[in-house]
Amino acid sequence: MKADSINEGAGRAVVIGAGLGGLASAMRLGAKGWQVTVLDRLDRPGGRGSSL
Repeated sequence: MKADSINEGAGRAVVIGAGLGGLASAMRLGAKGWQVTVLDRLDRPGGRGSSL
């Protein structure tokens, strides 16, 4: 999806992965009015960054 093709309040999205990229995507979609659900296999966000 191109960045300029994100419409204001366009609907719902599911982001798979709570790493840096997933959280950034969810934040951007949420700021545009989307209803976002973030799913991750672990019980905490951070992805690979949480193991440093």
